[in-house]
Amino acid sequence: MGHESTPTEEYASTWETLIRDIVFVPSQQRYMRGAALPVSDRAAALQADFEGVRKEMEREAKRAAKLEQKVGVVSGGLMTRQQRLSGEVEGTMKELVAAEIELKCFQALHEQEQRAAPDRMEAFHALVAAQAKKESELQERYRDAVLAKDMAAGGNGLGAGQAQAAVS
Repeated sequence: MGHESTPTEEYASTWETLIRDIVFVPSQQRYMRGAALPVSDRAAALQADFEGVRKEMEREAKRAAKLEQKVGVVSGGLMTRQQRLSGEVEGTMKELVAAEIELKCFQALHEQEQRAAPDRMEAFHALVAAQAKKESELQERYRDAVLAKDMAAGGNGLGAGQAQAAVS
């Protein structure tokens, strides 16, 4: 055809120019150069192009709607799962924060108890010693009372050792 020496860019630009000028004429059911057509045929050709593009757009819109529906079905379960898992993670995080607060509280309480334990032990030892002393005094008073009673009753033969054994 003799186009081998023509640069590719020039050939492509010439082809684009020529192809833009060719339109489908519906009244003649064939493609013709737009520059050679009367205005009414050019308008009819543009109207036919417009209708063709509109129909293609409608087909693509229906196809896109079907694809969106399929994506919705496929991703719907994933979205529901993601929402459920997000709620679980949020709940777990709240529990973790609460557990951290509890741990800090118990650590502070443990530290306070460790500091207070020696003082409490000392107070309990003093209380036990006081109670032991009080009980010892009461036992001695009781023994003295039993001896005094025996003496007042005329001495039935119980000695001090027997009174001590009776008290114990």
